[in-house]
Amino acid sequence: MTLQKNWNWLEQNEARDSVSPHLLCNDIALSSLFDAVIRAAEAAWDMSCSILLINSHQATLHTAAGPSLPAFYNQIINGVHIGPGIGSCGNAAYNKELTIVEDIQTHPFWADFKGLAAKANLRACWSTPILNNRGTLLGTFACYFSNIQKPSERQLDFMKAAGETLGVAIEQRQLQQVVAQLSYFDPLTGLQNRAAFRKSLQEQIDNKQPVALLFLDLDNFKEINDTLGHEAGDKLIQTISERFRELESEKISFSRIGGDEFTVIYQLDNEEPVDSFAQRIIDIVNRLAIVNNQKIQVGTSIGIASYPQHGEELSILMKHADIAMYHSKSNGRNRYYHFDNEMKEHLLQRINMQHELRAASKEGQFEVYYQPQINNFNNIPVCVEALIRWNHPEKGILAAEYFIDSIESNGFINMIDLWVLETSCRQIGAIDNRYSLAVNLSSTHLSDESFPAKVIDILERTDFNPNRLVLEVTERTLIQNTSLVQPVMNTLRKRGIRFAIDDFGTGYSSLNYLKMLPISEVKIDKSFVKDITTDRYDKEICTSLCSMAKNLDLHIVAEGVELLAQKEALEEIGCMTVQGYYFSQPLPLPELKAYLKQYHDTPNKNNAEALQQFDFQI
Repeated sequence: MTLQKNWNWLEQNEARDSVSPHLLCNDIALSSLFDAVIRAAEAAWDMSCSILLINSHQATLHTAAGPSLPAFYNQIINGVHIGPGIGSCGNAAYNKELTIVEDIQTHPFWADFKGLAAKANLRACWSTPILNNRGTLLGTFACYFSNIQKPSERQLDFMKAAGETLGVAIEQRQLQQVVAQLSYFDPLTGLQNRAAFRKSLQEQIDNKQPVALLFLDLDNFKEINDTLGHEAGDKLIQTISERFRELESEKISFSRIGGDEFTVIYQLDNEEPVDSFAQRIIDIVNRLAIVNNQKIQVGTSIGIASYPQHGEELSILMKHADIAMYHSKSNGRNRYYHFDNEMKEHLLQRINMQHELRAASKEGQFEVYYQPQINNFNNIPVCVEALIRWNHPEKGILAAEYFIDSIESNGFINMIDLWVLETSCRQIGAIDNRYSLAVNLSSTHLSDESFPAKVIDILERTDFNPNRLVLEVTERTLIQNTSLVQPVMNTLRKRGIRFAIDDFGTGYSSLNYLKMLPISEVKIDKSFVKDITTDRYDKEICTSLCSMAKNLDLHIVAEGVELLAQKEALEEIGCMTVQGYYFSQPLPLPELKAYLKQYHDTPNKNNAEALQQFDFQI
């Protein structure tokens, strides 16, 4: 039986009421019991006995034991249908009661089988059903005679006792097999579980069969669980597992070894190259799924290690496939990588980074730097963007790009975001409440119903004006299902807090976000600003974005301005607010105060107008 058929049996039947007759027939302990019962009966009376077991899917009976009956007879009656008047056994199984046929050649139940019986020298047949303690049919026990025969009271008692004994034994064995089945299969998906996977992989290694081991981990699955709940997460796992079954064959087996973790044992003598197969896995996982009427799309990161190239022991092979999978995660996700030795070094670096980040948090090594945003028409600062920096004890000040991936991968990002928000609100509010504050935010917060209360609490404790706060979310991290984040964003927007889409235009759903979400500001990605003076396509893109923002009453900020020519090109197309190293690099708080002080100390009409224009724009 295939793994899938085994699972169907468990899924579609009461496990204790149905079992494959082939499994029971091949069970040594049960076969010994069958032989003992038959030997006892045949020794007491001159007769031949048989035991048939039910296949409830097909409503048929199958030979489990019949040592004294002719082989051709056992073969022909194997698979006989259950029904009224179908021989002694078919009728006994159908009516669940003893059926006595004293003369096979004259009895109507045997009309279709009397020729077969005559060839086997069988003249009488008594059959009793084998039932479990709830009366569910398990099979039949039959006694055959070579002459016309009527049972005695003692023989009837024996048949009843034999049926009951066999019923208890078969039921107990069924329960043992159910436990054995469940111990090797994942109950949620029906795929092999970790124990079965390890057993299968070890068999491949023992047989010297070259295989590729693929470790799969769903991307952003935690966000699905946190947003829609664990029930929806389970349904998504089931949906994806059904897709995996479409790829299974004798040489390809999938297992679920954890929450959103899967493995594949892929024999390398398959016609399809393993790289092509890995890409097919990614493609089927990427297909849109509907869960609780919600459209969900996830990716998967895959690591591949091959036997014997990348390890000759199970534990080593698993470790290397796992390392390759995490390498896929850290290099953009939704892709596959084969293991190589350099990944070990990267893994050690990542582990060390995690330890250092924990120490940095405990020892207060994180700082907030600020980069001013400037009114492009009079060079007056109107806003500052808060940017986290790590004051590393050995490496000095490190920008977020150096460690942000590690923070996100270990779930540290949510705590860091709130710390940056509170620190920057307190520091900027103490400088001058005229300036707006932009704070970067992980999109995971937007599906957290408790997040608005956390933000409002921070604003109240720091006495920061919510109308001056802009929360920036990177477009590429926003989930496609905007209905999941709308409630949180709407709650905060009603309190005066504004939202900006960072890196605008680099994703696939830019316009949809503007339509569906309460966005007040968009930031032109620096990749478009970089060549605005030399690349007509970049200039046209920036021009179109500025025009669109104006028509939709959105504030627009261009980031990455490093040259005067870039500033002037943006001014020409009407981009009011700019940000970049041409004006100022990110500054620690004391230097920011000094930078802004020159505008405090020289108040003039331009300063006031710049701030007023900024208010009007947003």
